[in-house]
Amino acid sequence: MSRVDYKLLAQRKISDYLDTVKPSRLTERRFQEVLERLERMGPEVLPVVTTRLRRADREAAPMLARIMEELGTEAVVPSLLELMGDRRVPDHAKLILLNVLATFGVDVSQLPLNSYCDDLQKAQEEADLSFIEAVARDERILVPVVQTLGDQNPGARLEAVQSLAQHRDVRATPFLAIMARLPDPGLQAVALEGLGRLEEGWNGGVPGSDANPSLAAGAPTNPAALTNPVAPTNPAAPIKAVPQSPDEFAGRRLAAYLELAQGGLTPDIRRQAAGYAEVLRRLGVEPHGPDVNELAGPINDVAVSGVDGRGSRTVWVVRKHPRRRPAFTMINLLLNAEEGIKDVYGAFELTRPEVDETFTSLSPSLPVVHGDAAYAGPLVRDALWAPLPTAFHFWRDFFPPDWLVPRRYQPAPGPMPKALTDLGSPSRINELMTLLLATPDLDDWFLDDPAVYDAVDQLDRLFKRAGGRRSEAPRSESGRAAAGRSKVSRSAVLAQAEAVKRYLCERLVVPQRDRFLRRFELAVDFMRHRGETRMAQIAASCLGDLRSARQLCRHPLILALIGKSLQIAKGNMKEGFDPRLNPSAFE
Repeated sequence: MSRVDYKLLAQRKISDYLDTVKPSRLTERRFQEVLERLERMGPEVLPVVTTRLRRADREAAPMLARIMEELGTEAVVPSLLELMGDRRVPDHAKLILLNVLATFGVDVSQLPLNSYCDDLQKAQEEADLSFIEAVARDERILVPVVQTLGDQNPGARLEAVQSLAQHRDVRATPFLAIMARLPDPGLQAVALEGLGRLEEGWNGGVPGSDANPSLAAGAPTNPAALTNPVAPTNPAAPIKAVPQSPDEFAGRRLAAYLELAQGGLTPDIRRQAAGYAEVLRRLGVEPHGPDVNELAGPINDVAVSGVDGRGSRTVWVVRKHPRRRPAFTMINLLLNAEEGIKDVYGAFELTRPEVDETFTSLSPSLPVVHGDAAYAGPLVRDALWAPLPTAFHFWRDFFPPDWLVPRRYQPAPGPMPKALTDLGSPSRINELMTLLLATPDLDDWFLDDPAVYDAVDQLDRLFKRAGGRRSEAPRSESGRAAAGRSKVSRSAVLAQAEAVKRYLCERLVVPQRDRFLRRFELAVDFMRHRGETRMAQIAASCLGDLRSARQLCRHPLILALIGKSLQIAKGNMKEGFDPRLNPSAFE
């Protein structure tokens, strides 16, 4: 009987698939599809990628390293260090691997870099200039670069800026301008210096390219080495001083100076930025950002999702290019009522089905309002007060300018709601609260804290002690009579059950009262914007009553919320899902 080496077969299958992937044709969206397929191909993917990195050319190395970064864990660090010490691996690939190591928490400044690389300085310079040339061809390659830098430590970002700034090449302006927006005074100062040096000796053409030794990077962590599969570079090609109109990059720099003159993190940064801006203004330069219409086309759609129980929602901006195919660019903002903008993700060159799929995948249960920019814009402005994700500083130019001015969002008042007590009897109000929490707008509003699962266990023990399930209620006359004979014990158990629910309220709801009210206010506002009337009126009555409630834990909506949370937790436990045993599954 012959033996089959299934591991070898799996590796061959993975290698054959990677042979079909052409890095020169990869868009960010296509790269994500490659990742998804590789994930399904099993644990042999990383060993295959590691082997291929030993002989990767300049096109394949960035893609393979990014696969390692996206699919790997800290467990791959020993393999990466082995590659760093392998003389068969070219220096350009090792520069990229240093960034992957940094992403996994390795302090690359402590590595013996000179023993790893034959000519570290030459490899870094070639990589820098290739990156600058690639950005000049297509700024869209900055998306994964900025995203990766956002995942790295401040030192790596600083070294990346220093490495690019030393070349004094105007084509680095887009990258340096983005880095100058980050809320790091040291990084801002170095990015500003890199931009400002481009104004020295201005003669209407490309400034000189002599490097400033004071800006030399301490380690070869640089954006050119970041794992970017979107646009390959060719460092072997000669880097020429391409004549540019003074307005093309000078206007971009002037816009960056004006931003820093207003919002720089130190007085020195604001003063220096104002000085550089004055130089360009005297030359007649007008400030401008990137040509967003050329990169992505005009806005085609704006959409807003409902608010989930944690106060999060998604805002989408879709742009459509009139000539490029696929034509769509989509930016997704994850907003949170307390944390501001939690995450930003964008992709170019999407098809219409891919755009539609994104809507449903990011908001599978919450309804969505389309085409209301007057609603979406103020929600984004409301989220700008918190520290912003690094990727936002690239995508911010793709939003209407008036969306970028921070301002508290206050929902417009709707019709005067009825008092909650006017909606019916107490039992009818309880029924309405259950119906309200079952609407699509509030379907996923529940408490998912481990304390809820503890409460389920407590309640089960209590009701078992009482001799029946908590859902049981005596229906027959004889049953009620029997229940009456055990009234004391049954009443005691019910009292303990109420105490458990009150504990959940006091622990999970009362300390978050203001947050809960804000989230609920935003949910009511969304219901109105999507045209929901009857349940929105009930929710508005409930909101007014909650605001004035002295005993929150007796409010019918809170009681319904706790009951719903207990039911969901009990169902999860039956299916084997328990955050006390597997917390990461509930994050």
